[in-house]
Amino acid sequence: MKKFEFIYSDIKNRIEMGEYSVGTFLPKENDLADYYSVSRETLRKSQNKLEYEGYIKKIHGQGAKVLDFSKLAINTSTITSFSQLSNRYNGELQTKVLKHRTDYLNPDDFGYDDVKEAPGISLERVRTWKNEAVLFDKDFFLLSEIVDDIPEEYLLTSVYDYFEKVKGLKISFAQKDITIEKPTKEVQLLLDLGQDTHVAVTRSKVFLENANLFQIHEAYQKVDTFHIFDIAHR
Repeated sequence: MKKFEFIYSDIKNRIEMGEYSVGTFLPKENDLADYYSVSRETLRKSQNKLEYEGYIKKIHGQGAKVLDFSKLAINTSTITSFSQLSNRYNGELQTKVLKHRTDYLNPDDFGYDDVKEAPGISLERVRTWKNEAVLFDKDFFLLSEIVDDIPEEYLLTSVYDYFEKVKGLKISFAQKDITIEKPTKEVQLLLDLGQDTHVAVTRSKVFLENANLFQIHEAYQKVDTFHIFDIAHR
């Protein structure tokens, strides 16, 4: 294991165990570099990974602030696969496939006026976390780009692993829209909402390196597990 990976894992564990509590700041860079006997550059690589995964937020002139990792952190500036999200939460996220079939895209289903009708693979999956159904995903993958069906074993882990590692597709960027909405009857039945009256909804169009539309994604998530973060630069 590389030094920066060890430091990342150690600080991550300390955050999860409460040694570094939410809202506090990590020790100063120089102090941490001395503690781990590494350069500040190596330490920054560790902190960059922690920030990318939503554990900390680096604030200029103040340091690295510990964020609330107990929610499913979604980085709006990146495209994150389910396996990456699951690994971040130590495999506690589980998947149940509700629908997997060849279908014909109806643009009205996703509310995009600029999306044309096309054949593809329609997926619907429910994600459970800590034995609660917290996330309902609806995906449509265009057959013009993925060519054929998705093997069953990838539906429970990561379809992106299949597309990128097996098919060699270059997934490049996404346009995302995030809102808070009242759940439909379908969402109410699928998620463990309890007394919740609203859900967080993420709608995305995902494109390949050649700028061709590849996927339309819609996710409904319990608001008490939802947390988004971004890294903005000026």
